[in-house]
Amino acid sequence: MRFPTLAAVLAAMALSTTALSGQAFAAAEHPPLPAEGFYTTSDLRSAADLALADQAAKKRVLFVVDIDDTILTVPQDLGSEAWLSERMAAIKARTPAGQTPDYEPIFYEQALWYQVTNMVPTQADGPAVLAGLQDAGIPVYALTARDPNLRGQTERALSKAGYDLSKAPDCAKPLCTRRGRLRDSEIRAAGAALKVTLSDAAYKDVTVQDGVMMVAGQDKGTMLLLLMGSLGKFDAVYFVDDSQRNIDNMVRAAKVTKTPLYIYRYTGVLPKVEALHKDKARLSAADAVSDATRTVMCLQVQSDLCTYTHTTADSSK
Repeated sequence: MRFPTLAAVLAAMALSTTALSGQAFAAAEHPPLPAEGFYTTSDLRSAADLALADQAAKKRVLFVVDIDDTILTVPQDLGSEAWLSERMAAIKARTPAGQTPDYEPIFYEQALWYQVTNMVPTQADGPAVLAGLQDAGIPVYALTARDPNLRGQTERALSKAGYDLSKAPDCAKPLCTRRGRLRDSEIRAAGAALKVTLSDAAYKDVTVQDGVMMVAGQDKGTMLLLLMGSLGKFDAVYFVDDSQRNIDNMVRAAKVTKTPLYIYRYTGVLPKVEALHKDKARLSAADAVSDATRTVMCLQVQSDLCTYTHTTADSSK
């Protein structure tokens, strides 16, 4: 019986390794892009798996997610994204024509529900999906429309649900010239440096730290371009968000950047959201709980939360 020579064995091993390497480092095969410019998925892993494939192919990848109803959700009706949007719609409907709706009171109230609610992952394996990306060396950021004033509540909710975004690389220049609030002047300077077209209107403060960018309801497409340009060079950027408005803004941003931007609208909790929008009885019940809770609270405290109700027809806020 003849045994192969050592040279033959080594050659075979080299060929096998080469074949395996070619398979392991194959670039992600993305499905055809729909005409709308984005994909739709009910599973965070759909985008994550492709990001991992790109990373294995030696591409520099950035993975960005929304928070509310994308990786975290409020388990009850009161304080949910659907309830908040209905309250905002009611405020807008009773605002006289030509005037700007005053959303500050409802945002202040929403901060209360964020503070006291134990938010839960939108899917059970959500924290593991993002952790898997991080373990593979992919930076993961949250890009949220929340106001910077909610950073404490936001970081607590993420941590309690099992997410740790503090592993993300720090944002640097041109956007992040310092820690803390970045104001209109810093945003405009970064836009000029990165050649990002900005709005003529003054920008609200944003903050970027510990893997969370808080942009106070401003255009996420613009904000992502500024963030990308302040984190380094990337060969592929993934963005996942449940909001169609944010997706549309991101599609516009994708048209002006040379970096491939893969956009996913997340629908994992959409059935729950749509059901609440259609159920006026549940919405009214949530309003009643809000009024009752604040009424009891206001027996002992002075607060702007004590100046209005949701369940009276003449509610002024």
